[in-house]
Order: sequence, then structure tokens, then C-alpha cells
Amino acid sequence: VNGSVESEIKEVIIKNDESLAQQAAHMQGADVVVAAHGAAVANLIFMRLDSLLVEIFPFGYYPTIFRDIARTWGIQYRSAVALPDEESYAKSILRGRPAQGNMTKQKAALNAFQVAARRHRTRGVSALLETGKHPYSLEHYQAHGQRHALRAQKLNLDPDLLAQIVGTIIHFLRNQAPHRLCNVAQS
Repeated sequence: VNGSVESEIKEVIIKNDESLAQQAAHMQGADVVVAAHGAAVANLIFMRLDSLLVEIFPFGYYPTIFRDIARTWGIQYRSAVALPDEESYAKSILRGRPAQGNMTKQKAALNAFQVAARRHRTRGVSALLETGKHPYSLEHYQAHGQRHALRAQKLNLDPDLLAQIVGTIIHFLRNQAPHRLCNVAQS
């Protein structure tokens, strides 16, 4: 996507040491928010009606709490899944301390992750998802440390998916906030 964007569109990084009022002001002033899944996404309650939230998830992890809140508050929502990070996941899941040294559930979870990662590399999922479960959700595995291991992954995005996110944002701004864009041409 080629084009230029007016100077009033800017990147804002909310820091942990900012007051709630400062964080709320950032969110209230945004037409579009792109954020990694985490507690800071709860600030979406300060976003304006019909603004857009794009939430980025680690591979295999897809809690729907912020999607549900966004829908309730009239905020448009999209989500994307990062590429699998097998090294971080394996390191974290095998570090767990299961009762009586039983690693069966951890090994099963690791195997399921590796199978899903292979499928993802083979078939790919390069769509920006609006609804439903992500196709490789692994949250149902009840291994000790599963949630932590999924969240421990690095958030690396496929370049095609990143291009889709940018395209979605430009489309949104054209239709919902055209005063924020100028001279946008799609290639």
C-alpha cells in the first residue's frame, strides 16, 4: 500500500508510568489502535464508538475477552495471529513443575503445538480474522503452564498478514475517518 497520511495520525506508545487519565486520552484520540494482547488492551473502554481495534495474539492463544468488550462498546474489532515461536514455547512448557514429575501433559501440549505450527507453515493462515476461533487455538490443552507458554512467544508477524493489517486500517480510515487520510493509493 502506497500513500501518505496526514500529520495528525501518529504512533502512540502507552507507557506503564503514564496516569490513567493520560492513557484514556491516548485511546480517546485514536481512530485505530493496534495492540499486542495483554492487560493494556483493557483501555479499549476509552475508545470512541466505531473506532477500530486490531489485537495481535501469540500463536495458539485466543482469549475473546477484549473482542467481546469491543463489540459491547460499539468498537470495530479485528485480530491477527503471530507466527509460531516453537523455541520459546518449548522452553516455557517444559519448564513447568507438574505434580510428581509427570510430564505427560506438557509433552502432549508440546507435540500439539509442533503439529499446529507445521500445519500453519504448510497451509498458512494469513487472514485478518473478524469472528470465530482461530484455527490453531491450543488453549484447550490443560498442561501445567500452558497459558504462560503460549503467551511467552515472540510476536513475529508474517509480512502478508502485516500488509493486510495496514490495508484494513487504510480501508477503515477511508470509510470511517476520511478526514484523517490524504492521497492514499492502493498498489
